[in-house]
Amino acid sequence: MDEVPRDALDRAALEGVPSQAVNRSHSGYKVARTVMPVLYDKSCGKCHFGRSGGVSGALSVTVSMKEHERIISSHRIKFYIWGGAILLATSFAVLMLVHRRLLEPLESLRQGALELAGGRFDYRVHLRSGDEFEELGEAFDGMAASLAAAAEDLRHGSFP
Repeated sequence: MDEVPRDALDRAALEGVPSQAVNRSHSGYKVARTVMPVLYDKSCGKCHFGRSGGVSGALSVTVSMKEHERIISSHRIKFYIWGGAILLATSFAVLMLVHRRLLEPLESLRQGALELAGGRFDYRVHLRSGDEFEELGEAFDGMAASLAAAAEDLRHGSFP
């Protein structure tokens, strides 16, 4: 049995203070170590010599964390996979929302402008989005109706 303290944990335990540490092994994985003082009490007097309450030794327990690190590592990989999938799904949902709420109304207005520029004054955008795009679409359709009426007046030679 080794009677010489190996490190600060052993020295602390021999002074009556329990101590713990987690370190890296020579192989690179973590090991958890706990060192507990063994205290002498009256019942020990039958077989051992010492004073009651004094430290008669220390018990050191070392546990390898290698298997725990492997499990954590495998969960970390799953976390990255699931996190990436959730990020991808969220990005796709945001992209679809932007497309539906922003790009589709803009495309409808662009198409309406092209139709009006081509002389189709009866073209309407009919935006129903419940927001500012709907208001813009209504204004656009009103403008198209005004242009259609003005073009009709020009054709018939009647002016307001």
